[in-house]
Amino acid sequence: IFFNRLLSDNEKYIYHYQDSSSAVSIIPLAEIDYKHEFTENTDRYYLTGSIGGRIYGTISDHVGYNLQVTNGSLFGGDRALAVEDPKYGKNIKFAVLESDVDITESHINIKYDWFEAGIGREVRLMGAGLDQNLFISDRAPVFDAVTLGAKFKNFEYKFLHGSLLALPEGNSGASGFNVFIPSKYVAMHRFAVKLRNAEFAFWENVVYSDREADLAYLNPLSFYKSLEHSLRDRDNSVLGLDGTVRFFDKMQIKASFLLDDIIFDRIGSGFWSNKTAWNVALLSDITYGISAGIEYTRVEPYTYTHFNRQNSMTHDGMMYGSDILPNSERYTGLLSWWWGGRYPLKLNISYTRHGENVYDGEGNLIKNVGGDPLQTRRPDDPENVIFLDGKLQEIFIAELEAGFEIVRGFNIHAIVSMREINGSSDFGIKTLFRIYDF
Repeated sequence: IFFNRLLSDNEKYIYHYQDSSSAVSIIPLAEIDYKHEFTENTDRYYLTGSIGGRIYGTISDHVGYNLQVTNGSLFGGDRALAVEDPKYGKNIKFAVLESDVDITESHINIKYDWFEAGIGREVRLMGAGLDQNLFISDRAPVFDAVTLGAKFKNFEYKFLHGSLLALPEGNSGASGFNVFIPSKYVAMHRFAVKLRNAEFAFWENVVYSDREADLAYLNPLSFYKSLEHSLRDRDNSVLGLDGTVRFFDKMQIKASFLLDDIIFDRIGSGFWSNKTAWNVALLSDITYGISAGIEYTRVEPYTYTHFNRQNSMTHDGMMYGSDILPNSERYTGLLSWWWGGRYPLKLNISYTRHGENVYDGEGNLIKNVGGDPLQTRRPDDPENVIFLDGKLQEIFIAELEAGFEIVRGFNIHAIVSMREINGSSDFGIKTLFRIYDF
């Protein structure tokens, strides 16, 4: 099929079979990624390419499966520039070992009537917003997890128990056969009530490490905050709420609230342990395929941290939640137009302020303002914090993205971006040619 109708509008398969209850498809994946960045003093670029495939399908109407494998290399240019792209920066083999880029995602799901279960290594998103998913985002590398769920007309429940990558300990290095990395797990669940014009959900998350999978957290119907206390208060438990309300035709408001920790009698005092994050977004479909949205996100100092830094809300050292670090806020605006109802043209503008911890020339922490998810408060650090204290970093980003499908399965994307960090600016042009999902 792939060669017979290469330039047609048909789906492109290496192999495809389907009967009344089962199906299997094998499709090719390929990508050429080129970016050129211009600054006042430098001119650099990178060129990468990858190739791979995906096999997916269903068995007896109730089992779904997907396996996607790609491998790529840097063919030219500046590896450091490529590492700044999250796609490459969170790939250890490419960013740390300076080798190729190998990415694998997969899952097996079973669904019968209202019940579903699965195991997989894939991108997950959880939390309501425009540009932010405070609970789970694609900021960190994908991780493996077992999931359970129940889905009814007005109620939905999801449970997840996943394996995270902790930080290497000792002097064994960052990777290799002799590196020592403790075990680390995350458990979470979400209860959602769905109404005609709204959805409201309660979410809970606990991170624990340096022991085997705990049966208490494997129980899909429990309250983690109480469990964590009964297990000698060793772990990092977090609560959250999210909601979506469609209060006018073609207009909706989305919001999330994350509560990491709170001391009620210290609310409003700047007490360091009152750790929260929240976002609120307004989205509207205007007309002729044009939509717009605005969002505000705020993450208080020390949010996502824990006294045991292995229990921070991180995977392989990167936060798996918010796209902005603790002690930060972001204003985002998005304008998009689907030309012909099919091809996207998007303008994304964001302004971020972040209060960084302050270090001396030798890398020693001299002022802790709660701006690092891997650094909690030390005994001598002030009890009260000031939002955006520390070394202020102001980041303005504007991106214009356009996509076009040449023929079915072959598409091209172009991104023009401008970024300014504390007065220093750069300009970039990125082009991707892909045999991939559009």
